[in-house]
Amino acid sequence: MSQGGTYEDIAVELSPGLQRTEIYVALSRCTKLSVLYLVGKFVPPTAPSPMDKIETEMRRLSEKAVILSCVFPSMFANVSNIVYHNMQSLLKSAHSADLQNFIQL
Repeated sequence: MSQGGTYEDIAVELSPGLQRTEIYVALSRCTKLSVLYLVGKFVPPTAPSPMDKIETEMRRLSEKAVILSCVFPSMFANVSNIVYHNMQSLLKSAHSADLQNFIQL
């Protein structure tokens, strides 16, 4: 299998000792369940321990959740606003000429 590849037909040998991540990767390669063939007996892997890195991080994220608040630009009369999120090259975009009128560099 290649990384990120999907296949029309896939057979997965369910050998003992497969890790959760290995099972996920193998099962996620097929495009539909009707073409997935499982060979062997499925034995569920052991549950992750409370100290598992992912379990620990999920707990941390739920305990220290970021509280978001939104201020909508329409609340401010006679003010022009540009709102963007996670855009690395805002000024290099197809609308950079339009944006130059609003952004003071």
